[in-house]
Amino acid sequence: MVELLVVISIIAMLLAALVPALGFARNTARRVQCGSNLNQLMLAWFMYSDDNTGTVMPGKDYNPVSGHPEWQYRFWTGAWTPDSSLPEQGRLIPEAGFLWNYAKGAELRACSGFLNRRRNMIVDDHGQLGYGYNFRYLSPQDDGKTGSVYITHWTKMVNILSPLTKVAFSDCSRNKKNQSLGYPEEETPFICPPRAQYPAFQGRHNKTGNIAWIDGHVSARRPAFLLAIYNINKSGSLFMPASFPIKLNVGDIDDDGSANTDELFQTREIFKVNP
Repeated sequence: MVELLVVISIIAMLLAALVPALGFARNTARRVQCGSNLNQLMLAWFMYSDDNTGTVMPGKDYNPVSGHPEWQYRFWTGAWTPDSSLPEQGRLIPEAGFLWNYAKGAELRACSGFLNRRRNMIVDDHGQLGYGYNFRYLSPQDDGKTGSVYITHWTKMVNILSPLTKVAFSDCSRNKKNQSLGYPEEETPFICPPRAQYPAFQGRHNKTGNIAWIDGHVSARRPAFLLAIYNINKSGSLFMPASFPIKLNVGDIDDDGSANTDELFQTREIFKVNP
């Protein structure tokens, strides 16, 4: 009897030692798969630029597309419309996405480390995700119209400063601005710089997140927690509890520790991008 208890104790100790190691190995495998997805997205991104005379893919386009009233809001993931008179209302149209001709597989947009239950919030709007795009500095579009059109500030690949240290895509997540639901986590197609005061870079792979840089390489790093800015948005109204970033390991991509600079996002000095 004593011998049996000793054997059971040894097995229990071995399991206690192995389970965390297996979990770490599983997360590492997901990080590797995620890195492969980002590499494929970057290849598609470069092909888009090659086919558009060296112009970088925009983050969004809200201008009308002739013959496609349902493409009211276009992103790299697809397009959708809130217009209730159209049968496509609220449904993602992936073939309208900027990268559709180069990366049609939905699995490339879906990080394996981002749980499917977290995609339920806006899946119809943006598709299966897990990654965000540096939309504020890579061919950004003004939020307001000039006359009857939204103005896009087109970025040429050759004009990008220091592509080795500038973000293109990254692991991404955000909270839903709904206090009654407890600020649930959801997907987002955009990664914001620190000045935007909208943390979205998630360390979901053993507390690190993958980043695809503009020169094409992918690396992992931990989110930076600039906690002083995380409980307000730029208009000063509460949009998340202060504990949200730490709990979900969501923060910023940052090197200098300042919430007032976008040194890893700002790709050129030709114009100022407001947060």
